[in-house]
Amino acid sequence: MGTGMSVSSNKKLNYLTWRMHKDLNADEVKRWAKGAFYNLVGYMPNLKNPKTFNEKILWYRLNYDSLDLRRSVDKVEFKSYIKEKIGEGYTAELYGVWSDEEDFTFDDLPKSFVLKSTFSSASENIIFVDNKDKINRNELLYEMTEWLQPWNSSSKSFSNWYENSTPRIMAEEYLECTTGALVDYKIMCFNGTPKCLFTVSDRFKEKYLDFYDLAWNRLPFKRKFQCSPYPSPPPKNLSQMIEIAKLLSKPFPFVRVDFYEIGDKLYVGELTFSPGGGFEPFSPAEWDKKLGDWLELPI
Repeated sequence: MGTGMSVSSNKKLNYLTWRMHKDLNADEVKRWAKGAFYNLVGYMPNLKNPKTFNEKILWYRLNYDSLDLRRSVDKVEFKSYIKEKIGEGYTAELYGVWSDEEDFTFDDLPKSFVLKSTFSSASENIIFVDNKDKINRNELLYEMTEWLQPWNSSSKSFSNWYENSTPRIMAEEYLECTTGALVDYKIMCFNGTPKCLFTVSDRFKEKYLDFYDLAWNRLPFKRKFQCSPYPSPPPKNLSQMIEIAKLLSKPFPFVRVDFYEIGDKLYVGELTFSPGGGFEPFSPAEWDKKLGDWLELPI
């Protein structure tokens, strides 16, 4: 993309995946997902009696549903949910929401902002604009047309969480840390109890991912990305993060509560219900079972 914004998308994969399983029944979707699981994780999942974390997350995607969860996966409704639970000021400021890219306007937006689909996932369907005067606006509008397609909300979910939901475009505050790169703090909550967390650092470069227990002892495993050469210092507001995560996770069997810390201020970035989709192996593999033991599913 043009100077001044950072883009990530995978349009072709999303479309092809959507075409492959949009007309499948529940059993066919389950078998398709199990095949994907085998190819990515390395073993066949048992969804009748799931034991590992990855197996349980896949079961969760295929079988669990709730109104609070559906609200929380929509990036706009999520902000309302957070406000209801813990009050104002914990999410990035919302600048605007659009259902049609032709209604979108740059004029009322600040110089820097984040543009995303209301159903953005991980680094997909999100653009970080650090200077709107330097971006290629036509390219940006082209990106937005793709975000509003149905395959960009539910193509890889294997769930009903996005059923009858309409993807929209949203612009929100660009969060920056003046003392260095912004670090993600992601607290994993099992049946309403925070159990561990991980940090994501250098997210626009090499991207390191490090797991810790709640006392900030580094845990000896990795998932998807390499561990950083040196452990990070704990955030100043770790205890407050844990308490907020406990409140937000209470309604759900599993949720990951994602935070940013800027100075003394905490932001909740999002709630994530299927991290890695249940498709990311652990190294060593024994940690897949250890984390799985923490999660009790409503089977």
